[in-house]
Amino acid sequence: VDAALIQRCAAGMQDYPESDINLPSDMVENPLTYFSDFDQDGERTVIDATSLQRYLANLPYRSSDWTPYPHKEQSTDPTEPAPTEPAPTEAETSAPTEAVEPSPQQLATPQITGFKSTAEGVEIHIGTVEGAEKYRVYYKNNNGNWVKMGETTNGVFVDPDVKTGASYRYTVRCIKADLSDFTSDFYAEGWSYTYYPTPKITKCEAVSGGIEITWNPVKGAEKYRVYYKGSKGWTKMADVSGTSYVDTDVSAKHWYTYTVRCVSSDGTRFMSDYDADGARCYLAETPVIDHFTTRMDGIDITVDAIKSLVRIYRKTSNGWKRIAEFDTQDYSVFRDTDVEPGKTYTYTVRKVDEDGNFVSWFNTAGWSHTYKKADCQPELEYFVHNGDNTAFVHTTSNNKFGIKQFHIHVIIDGDYRGTFQVPDKPALLKADFFQPNQEYLLYIVGVDSNGEEITAAGEQWISTPARPTNLKTEKLGNRRYSLTWSTANYSSYLYEVNIISQDGEYAIDSDIIPEKEYTFDLSEYPEDTEWVIYVYDIGDDGVSLSSDNINFKESDYQ
Repeated sequence: VDAALIQRCAAGMQDYPESDINLPSDMVENPLTYFSDFDQDGERTVIDATSLQRYLANLPYRSSDWTPYPHKEQSTDPTEPAPTEPAPTEAETSAPTEAVEPSPQQLATPQITGFKSTAEGVEIHIGTVEGAEKYRVYYKNNNGNWVKMGETTNGVFVDPDVKTGASYRYTVRCIKADLSDFTSDFYAEGWSYTYYPTPKITKCEAVSGGIEITWNPVKGAEKYRVYYKGSKGWTKMADVSGTSYVDTDVSAKHWYTYTVRCVSSDGTRFMSDYDADGARCYLAETPVIDHFTTRMDGIDITVDAIKSLVRIYRKTSNGWKRIAEFDTQDYSVFRDTDVEPGKTYTYTVRKVDEDGNFVSWFNTAGWSHTYKKADCQPELEYFVHNGDNTAFVHTTSNNKFGIKQFHIHVIIDGDYRGTFQVPDKPALLKADFFQPNQEYLLYIVGVDSNGEEITAAGEQWISTPARPTNLKTEKLGNRRYSLTWSTANYSSYLYEVNIISQDGEYAIDSDIIPEKEYTFDLSEYPEDTEWVIYVYDIGDDGVSLSSDNINFKESDYQ
């Protein structure tokens, strides 16, 4: 036993009175003045420097198998490479209290074939040794002692007690399944490995011309390798020294998946694991501003971005200034009231996610609009849904400017659906979004001969009723008849009945009635008159929808 070992052991001893200790008979000739508390079996042992050698010579474990320091420490030499063929040392015995004869047959000394940094720690891979039942794994502490960590049967062992950027040295030896005896030697020099955890992508964001991937820094990392997942799996894109990278080979309305791992400065060695699932990033379609509408108190900006969270920016002398953020699922129009008549303003729009990260590009030039406040705010005189995807409208300027043309902007469920240019007289509008039982938000704006909007916009909510159906007539007697119908309205409506002779000479109009039944009397009209009957379903705002007409003549009831 060398002097250094004796000094290490002596450091753990405590003084005890000689009278407190029962001495073994074979050690009476040696005065004993120290008591050691580091015995493997937990027994207190009396030792002096003379008997120490005799005691250690009969220990069941090598002194390097254990240490009085319970916590793992870093290797003092993190850069020293492991030797390829280290000299074997004396094999350990395994009995806890007595020496054991060497095994009759020694297996090949196992080797550590690789390491892997994982989220759980350092993953140690052991080469297979023929005949091995189990492998015991050790690490070397700062005192240069090998300390047991545990056993494995499958050749893989994870050391969880590691720190980022710290280096550790490991070795391994074969042992019987019941842990009663070692069956191989071990490499005393061991193998060194520096632990770098897997970098985690923390943000994907659309930037000018690409997608920027950002990840958390790993202490001690020299470089990072960025990959994207394609049809053939993970493909390297670049090695970078920073913690972000911009992928410029992307296009809108596509998903992309990325991952990152640490590599050596020369790019020849992997220094960490990577996230096999990767981080998925979506590049959304760039939103657009559909149109501007001049209002009495500002400019309405209508965005074409269905069910998206968007930000609107206005250009200033210092660049783009954010003025609004809203979800277009709720509405698609923002009103900028901080405007002055005669001034031109430029806007742009961009999509963001719930965390505020950009998920789309934006129009860098933007869209411009000049605010021309006028004393005129047109409105609809009437709106009638006529079925077959059509509506009748009549606008009025309500002013002295003699405006002859109007724009009607149609919004349904918060989405801009289209703009119609109509004259200052009744007009027929046709579009597939004109449906019964529907709500519309309409903006009515006066325009000049060039189609330039020159007035503030009137705003009107229109609710179209459902078309009355199943019109039926029945004779009650004395030229009196009843008319019934049915509807499928989402709310309560009133009704009006029109009975008109086919030659247009006679007309019978009912009052506004709440019932779906009407009684009419033809005793004052020629019996051979042929009639056409309409029923109008009238909403709370006066908007009406006519039924399909039915022809009626009294001779059918003779």
